Amino acid sequence: MSNLDLSSIPPSQLQDVLDGPALLPPEGVVPNFDNPPNKNTLELGVQFTCLGVATIFLLVRFYVRLVVMKKTHLGDFLIIPAYICFISIIFYGMAMLLMKWAILWEWIRIFVPLPRRNAFYWTCQVMIAINIIFYVVAIVITAVACTPYRRNWDKTVPGTCLDMKIITLSVVAINFAIDISILALPQKVIWGLQMSTRRRIGVSIVFAIGLM
Repeated sequence: MSNLDLSSIPPSQLQDVLDGPALLPPEGVVPNFDNPPNKNTLELGVQFTCLGVATIFLLVRFYVRLVVMKKTHLGDFLIIPAYICFISIIFYGMAMLLMKWAILWEWIRIFVPLPRRNAFYWTCQVMIAINIIFYVVAIVITAVACTPYRRNWDKTVPGTCLDMKIITLSVVAINFAIDISILALPQKVIWGLQMSTRRRIGVSIVFAIGLM
């Protein structure tokens, strides 16, 4: 059913297809479309828990910045629209762009004393540029995947669409590579610090948790 071109179905039959099941149920299974079993409660619990944790950490961060340190930087202000986009999950790409931008800016603030411009600084700047280009392109491609444009949300309109499966897999692969790169950036600096191996491991874990 996922490969069915709805625009090729006569209007007299289209509604029956839309109202019917995608596939016949397996042998011995009685379909229940009125009250199907699901795990919505578990899903909502996980989502609200993660949202609650993210909100707490956001508030703690701003308390430390505004009340304790009384000092802010660009990364703090990028967190605000990133959090808003995180709540509105439809803007996932924009949320990830802003979050990773904020993380990279935080790396620069921590590991590059002003006004130095060393290799670590320029590597972070290149990663920020790659991050921006990648997510902007991904958002645009996703938004205009079909021709004509209306077919993006109305598959009954005749037209063509890009292979979203390939696009999704590509986005996931590139996204994963960016995440690993951001995680690896501070590790060389951390392991070059004059401290015990145990403390280096602890600091590395802290930065890994921050990326998550």
